Amino acid sequence: MGLYGRLPNLPGALKDSREVAEALKKLGFTVKLIQDPTSRELKTALQEMVFSTGSEANRGLLFYFAGHGKPRPWPTHQAGYIIPSDCPLKSSDPMKFDDLAISMKEMEPYRSRPAPGTSSWCSIRAFQGPYSTW
Repeated sequence: MGLYGRLPNLPGALKDSREVAEALKKLGFTVKLIQDPTSRELKTALQEMVFSTGSEANRGLLFYFAGHGKPRPWPTHQAGYIIPSDCPLKSSDPMKFDDLAISMKEMEPYRSRPAPGTSSWCSIRAFQGPYSTW
């Protein structure tokens, strides 16, 4: 994620994701790189990865996200959110934020759905930054 409509852009995140994709290809992974997805595009890509590729036995699945994130307030000890390109600031539109941001709790079912013998791994590189208006 590098280009955001309502948040500061993260050009380094695009570079990071491209470099990770190239490194994985060199290791023999089949890679689907999705840059600047909306919430719907990101959820669709996750579903395709888990239900299509993940339905094949003895597969390895990896999800890597580089982009904005939003932690939950301390001390809840709950995981936060990854922020797709079409998500507003929580402070400016809390209902739309809750609709479009993807909570880490929402990601859990994706980890448990792949076929037997399939391993999954999720890497999130999320940047909150100094934006206290979140």
